[in-house]
Amino acid sequence: MQHADEQSLVTVSLNNLCEHLLPRVFDIRKKLDEGEVLTPLELDFFSQMIQSINICQREAQDDHECQVIFSTVAHLLNGVMNQALDNERQQQAGLA
Repeated sequence: MQHADEQSLVTVSLNNLCEHLLPRVFDIRKKLDEGEVLTPLELDFFSQMIQSINICQREAQDDHECQVIFSTVAHLLNGVMNQALDNERQQQAGLA
């Protein structure tokens, strides 16, 4: 029974990821590509998303395919956050 509950959680998480979270990540990445910086709400979004991905990775630790998906998303988030930091540094350098 617990396995079915874990599988349901993973399924819901994957659906949410595809339908809601990734489109927002790509919208934010486009904004960052244009040199903008993250808003406080966007920072909160990334913080919550990283926490969710960590939980999903723990819950799906026996499912190799899900591990690959969540690891890939974590890598994507890392790249976006690095770009956000670079943009923030450039903006700060421009103000100095």
